[in-house]
Amino acid sequence: MASEGAAVALFDVSPEVAPAAASLPHPANTTAEHRGYRCDVSQWPEVEAMVAQARKDFGRVDILVNNAGITLDATLLKMTEEQWDRVIAVNLKGVFNCTKACAPFMVERGYGRIIKVSSVVALYGNFGQTNYVAAKAGVIGMTKVWARELGRKGVTVNAVAPGFIETEMTRNLPEKVLEQITQRTPLGRMGKPAEVAAAVLFLASDEASYVNGAVVSVDGGMVVNDLTQLGASDVSANSVALAPDGRIVVAGSYYYTTPSNPAQWVRDFALLRLTANGVLDTT
Repeated sequence: MASEGAAVALFDVSPEVAPAAASLPHPANTTAEHRGYRCDVSQWPEVEAMVAQARKDFGRVDILVNNAGITLDATLLKMTEEQWDRVIAVNLKGVFNCTKACAPFMVERGYGRIIKVSSVVALYGNFGQTNYVAAKAGVIGMTKVWARELGRKGVTVNAVAPGFIETEMTRNLPEKVLEQITQRTPLGRMGKPAEVAAAVLFLASDEASYVNGAVVSVDGGMVVNDLTQLGASDVSANSVALAPDGRIVVAGSYYYTTPSNPAQWVRDFALLRLTANGVLDTT
């Protein structure tokens, strides 16, 4: 954002937020000023006050990127109430707080871009992350609702669903886990923060003015790789139609199993194409 000339307001609970904002790039052809605001996004009074201050400092709010997130992983039987509450507070309530505080200023001007950072695990789940998956799935749900509510007011609402990205959060994963991740990803590697940022930048741009309510997966094809292992007998759809090219189009909700978990049925939503004999077409 800063590299493209935007004036950036950073919100973070860390006391280093002001120096971080000051270190953002300043393109030679712009006069953009960046500022940092110390704020806990899970606390509505703090968010309301800091957003109001940022609007006063910058004059308007054009773009909101909900990117705050933490993990406190544990299996269901071991997860504490504190672990559940804290992740939901930051990853889900924080998105609600920041959007509720910024949206009125956008509606007032008849223009705005709201981008939420969800996760690929919100689409297919992940072992030991009940709290994180629940929060990120909730983010997608809110994206769909707010796209309907705010679209006619000139404000688009979209989300990105990153896969496994090279960050501090993933650097501590065991080597065996990292190897399994790359094997499941068709591109054969983890993503880079800049690749997620590029998707966010697109959704914030004028080029994405007709994109609303979308969830853009930035995962190297991980979700697609899981879907291509499905068999036709695993699908139960809301609607089925015959495409002009002879392929069967299955749209809506479906249940499926994967070879690694043949006894576990998973519900999801997608548009699948099947050949005439019922085999999943991956072309």
